[in-house]
Amino acid sequence: MSLQTLTKIVVFFTCFLDAFGIGLVFPLLSPLLLDPAQGFLPLLNSDSMRGALLGFALAAYAFAQFFSAPVFGTLSDHKGRRKVLIICVSIAVIGYIIAGFAIFLQSYCLLLLARLLEGVASGSISVTYATLADISSGRSKAKNFGFLGACWSLGFILGPFAGGYLSSNEVYTFFTYATPFWFAAALSLINLLLVVFLFKETFTPAPKKKIRILQGVINLKKAWELAPLRRMMLAMFIFFLGWETFALFIPIFLIHRFAFDSLDIGNFYAFLGAGFVIGNTLILRLVTHIPAERVLKIGLPLFAIYTVPLMYFSYLPFFLVWLSLIPIVGAVLFALGPIHVSNASRVDEQGEVLGIYQSVQAGSLALPPLIFGSLAAIYPSFSIWGSALFVFLGGLVFWFIKGPKIPKTGPI
Repeated sequence: MSLQTLTKIVVFFTCFLDAFGIGLVFPLLSPLLLDPAQGFLPLLNSDSMRGALLGFALAAYAFAQFFSAPVFGTLSDHKGRRKVLIICVSIAVIGYIIAGFAIFLQSYCLLLLARLLEGVASGSISVTYATLADISSGRSKAKNFGFLGACWSLGFILGPFAGGYLSSNEVYTFFTYATPFWFAAALSLINLLLVVFLFKETFTPAPKKKIRILQGVINLKKAWELAPLRRMMLAMFIFFLGWETFALFIPIFLIHRFAFDSLDIGNFYAFLGAGFVIGNTLILRLVTHIPAERVLKIGLPLFAIYTVPLMYFSYLPFFLVWLSLIPIVGAVLFALGPIHVSNASRVDEQGEVLGIYQSVQAGSLALPPLIFGSLAAIYPSFSIWGSALFVFLGGLVFWFIKGPKIPKTGPI
């Protein structure tokens, strides 16, 4: 097996664990923080306060990623990809260990710290995309990016599944809400060893660039100044608002409508993840010969309209059948963004530009839990109609804001 192949495997596994960590908490945090019987929060907390605290815990991850992704992306452009990945994965190990202790000690403050550290570590996503861009071109770039998306989807399947099962004492009496975090820490430690011993540097460091802690904020301004990418960045920012509203708060809807517990929620997210795999591995191939913005111009409004009827299903099988198309299409919409951004960027700026894109995504993903936590706790269906509203507005960007001619994403 060649060194380049080993490097790809490490990159794919790193991306898998990023998604695994994101999905791991979805079955955990809603019942842990919203259910008074869990005892994690004081009984005096109202539903609105519990929703707000849930929102803060969910937002901490994306908030930290917003700052870390562009820093790590730029740092990898002048220090190399390998060194930066070692830092990211090491932070992930520490974050998961702290999260386990936070649950054991019933400390919300420790839980927030753990979420922040895990978010910092997830800044590795810009480095993984940049690494693949280093060793890919033309057909192989779209193929490798698509496979990276499939690894992310697989992590998103197994993360919630592991979170639901490893936290359920119905599966094993010694399982607690801390068990999934111990498991994730062990996987991250394995990942660290793989990066140290198998990852081959893919990039010759460029002249040193100035790195700013507030680069994420600066990048939002830069994203608007990148004329060829401006419309794409704005539309995806709004789309991510909608997707995160759905992904983070749908457990509240499921708990109220279908009496889901953590095990059920884990299975539900695994179902979504399976759709993501199908979208990234099969459906994405059907649209990569079409300009990305043309697909998004039509796809986003239709996607939003299709989502709305989910509010009205009271029979779970019908709900799941209707839902099945959402992760498949969502995966395609997700994948088109970074492929297009990478193709429109210079070879020596892949880390920086993909870091800018990651800032746009992370900044957007951080807002819904910060702003809408209480609203989603009081009105569970907001996870559906609020999501549809944002996605629809993202599609309108392509209809009403003019932009330059967009290149094709390239065949896979």
